[in-house]
Amino acid sequence: MGTRYKGSHSEERALSAVINLMRAANALQADFAAKRAAEGLTMSQFAVLEVLLHCGPLCQRDLAGKLLVTGANMTRVIDLLERHGWVERVRRTSDRRYITVQLTETGRQKIQSVFPHHVEDVVEAFSVLSGEEQEQLRILCRRLGTGAKAALAA
Repeated sequence: MGTRYKGSHSEERALSAVINLMRAANALQADFAAKRAAEGLTMSQFAVLEVLLHCGPLCQRDLAGKLLVTGANMTRVIDLLERHGWVERVRRTSDRRYITVQLTETGRQKIQSVFPHHVEDVVEAFSVLSGEEQEQLRILCRRLGTGAKAALAA
């Protein structure tokens, strides 16, 4: 489904592209969210655990930046993960103002048990595209994302 807006060809093309991109992203997000919920995680919780697994301990601000969420949202998600015993906040002894978030052993086990299912789900969802198309999509999305950041910074 494209736009119903009647404008110039470039306007209609760009609006249709963003509609299709957002609909595809929302459909994938909904599917992945339902599957992670069945494993006891929200997508935000999954994302934090995944970043900590692959990047190691990070401060909340860096986590929020990597996940493109607000600091307040990150605090709430980390509070919930901490209640489950999956992460812990650790205050740096050299600078008590600096707090990192790290996986607990229970959290590491949780994300290591869930992550392979997520990989399978992503591979299955993207199997409708060839390997070359997946690479083209990655490049185009990266270009679009960095272009949007540059436009917002200007």
